[in-house]
Amino acid sequence: MPLTPVQRLSICHDASLALSHLASRQVVHADVAARNFLVTGALSVRLASVAAARGADAGDYCELAGGRLVPLRWLAPESALAATYTAASDVWAYAILVTEVSSRGDASLTCSTASLPTAH
Repeated sequence: MPLTPVQRLSICHDASLALSHLASRQVVHADVAARNFLVTGALSVRLASVAAARGADAGDYCELAGGRLVPLRWLAPESALAATYTAASDVWAYAILVTEVSSRGDASLTCSTASLPTAH
């Protein structure tokens, strides 16, 4: 059964509370994405690092120069280019998460490094 707009908004709100909690303790998650949230029967969400525990899903990660596997779709530019992760890059990834939730998981953003500029 599809989620209602109110349920999707509630999920995004729970995710924002989790990220706010981390930021208040100066912790950067560095892999904020739907795949890293656990959902309860009541549709509340809990932030985890599920993807790291189970290994990379080929569809979510791209290989950059040097063999670094990254979840390019969710990365802020500074994270993709210079491997710099901050609370601001978590906010960037949160915006992608909100897009995922509001679009019902549409993965229209594809993994392509062809147009990615190189860091200097």
